[in-house]
Amino acid sequence: MSEPVVSMPDVNTLVAAAWPNHVHHELARRWLMESSSQGWASCPLVQSGFLRISMNARVVGTDIPFRTALSLLEKYTSDPNHVSWANAPTPSDWPHFVQTRVQGYRQVTDAMLLATVIHHDGVLATLDAGILSLLPAAEAYRVRVIAAL
Repeated sequence: MSEPVVSMPDVNTLVAAAWPNHVHHELARRWLMESSSQGWASCPLVQSGFLRISMNARVVGTDIPFRTALSLLEKYTSDPNHVSWANAPTPSDWPHFVQTRVQGYRQVTDAMLLATVIHHDGVLATLDAGILSLLPAAEAYRVRVIAAL
């Protein structure tokens, strides 16, 4: 099977790419710039999570109004290489290997994102290698952990 080309960032990766005061800003921004030319995706969960986190002054260092955060999100998603993955499987339809690996509430969002990229034959881009615990080794290619070189 050939490696999927379209990557979807998780919420933290998109937030890190957008906000210069994020500890992983340069790393995530570089990933987004490189991925943009190959095509990248987002879904409603990533987009709404981006808005929620961007409006949290404890995360971004200042109060960001909804319209400002939405405008920034629209700037990113208007990229001609961006695709919107609006449909995603319900938890009952997640791959069995994902369902059986969810051990706690903190993994539910990651599982949803993995199910979405699997459904669209994509790759999840993340700063968190822990998400790999939700996949068997044969499916690890579905995750690209963004790390410093």
